[in-house]
Amino acid sequence: MIMRKVQRRLQVGEGWEDIRFCDLHKGDVFRLFEDDGEPVKGKLGETEFIASGEPYKANARGTNGEIFENVWTIETVPSPGF
Repeated sequence: MIMRKVQRRLQVGEGWEDIRFCDLHKGDVFRLFEDDGEPVKGKLGETEFIASGEPYKANARGTNGEIFENVWTIETVPSPGF
């Protein structure tokens, strides 16, 4: 299973902190990194996201069509200025 690095933005200008995905909360600005360090990009090419809800577990489909069960996910909106 892929374990992405999750970082939540601290106060503006204060940087980022590493956290567990399940510790995100609605309104948090966050970014994700693949295990090779590459930033995860959204459909619009954004690399920063705003949580529009709380994390929950769901089934997910991988890029090769494989199904992953009980994967943490969260609804998001792009962060302005991504």
